[in-house]
Amino acid sequence: MKIPEIGPGEFPQIKKVGKVRQAEKPQTAPPAHDTVDLGSEALLVSRLKTKLPEAAQPNARVAELTQQVEQGTYQPDPNDIAARLLGIG
Repeated sequence: MKIPEIGPGEFPQIKKVGKVRQAEKPQTAPPAHDTVDLGSEALLVSRLKTKLPEAAQPNARVAELTQQVEQGTYQPDPNDIAARLLGIG
């Protein structure tokens, strides 16, 4: 199939169109103040961020166990560990 070369002005079915105007937008007053709507997830993240420093601090029991491990005096009860692993303790 041969496609002939077409030069400018050889499309009689296409007519030149004048400048197109943009639709005018209705004039409305800007809001008196900006508003932001935060979803429940954003509020949860905000609450968690305020609690994070508290959660990052080890409690007294963790500090005590850490000290025992560092000093080599930590003696866990093997029966207690087994019971907790089995979910019976």
